Amino acid sequence: FYIEEEKRGFDPIENHAIPGRYEIELKPNEEKNISFVFSLEENIDEIKAEDVIKQEEVRLKKIVTDTGLINENTEDKELIEDFIITTDSFIAYRPSFGLHTIIAGYPWFLDWGRDSLIAFEGLLLKTKRFDIAKEVLLTFIRDIKYGLVPNGYSGYDNRPLYNSADASLLLFEEIKKYINYTNDYKFIKDNFYICLKKIIEAYITGIDVDDNNIYMERDGLIHSGTINTQNTWMDVKYDGIPATPRNGKPVEINAMWYNALKVMVELAEYQKDESKKEKYERMANKCKKSFREKFYN
Repeated sequence: FYIEEEKRGFDPIENHAIPGRYEIELKPNEEKNISFVFSLEENIDEIKAEDVIKQEEVRLKKIVTDTGLINENTEDKELIEDFIITTDSFIAYRPSFGLHTIIAGYPWFLDWGRDSLIAFEGLLLKTKRFDIAKEVLLTFIRDIKYGLVPNGYSGYDNRPLYNSADASLLLFEEIKKYINYTNDYKFIKDNFYICLKKIIEAYITGIDVDDNNIYMERDGLIHSGTINTQNTWMDVKYDGIPATPRNGKPVEINAMWYNALKVMVELAEYQKDESKKEKYERMANKCKKSFREKFYN
């Protein structure tokens, strides 16, 4: 029985398989090491806990060293090392995709477009894990539909969920950050440029799947949602009713929309795609003008 689960309104009772009871006798001042090895490997009887621990220590030490963030003069060395090692806890491999991903919310949910992309720079770019960063970006374009990056995947059947107006726009930001850290325009050109153009066009013409109701209005700003739809980060519903309705033109959605257009100007310039560059520049300028007129302190 979980007291905290009950306080949060969840089912507080859970049944566990109990494989046995273990009693170890200790003499006064005696020390013993006790190891339990759980594995999906067939040769589990040959696995030694000490070897597993040692291999993991070596692997994590290499991750810390490869970041280049710590040297003998680094202040708070142990704290920074702990942070770096902790980043590894959120990186997971999806066998069904053949790609790595970022698990955003242990233990409540898996990889979510919004949360995982927000964490992308700190977990993978700052730590110089650029090969995994490539895979994570590829993970989040794998199931794009209607111009929407999945907001998440169902914990029951892995089905992509598309209730987000900002996940797709965050993709532009993280691609730009990837370029800033690596200058690897070629990877972005080969894998993302066409996809990003399609996202922009979808946001212009309209996306109505799952009642997202996303489209660009005549003033160049993005409208999203309905009175019953929660597709920004403030997505809490109670009994099907949004706790904080945000349909219309949410400020951060339009800030990210402007940012996405500016990223596309840069990518179109790299592609020597002059017509698209001019189009995105015009749209960005119009968005900026309307934003300044309609959002004010």
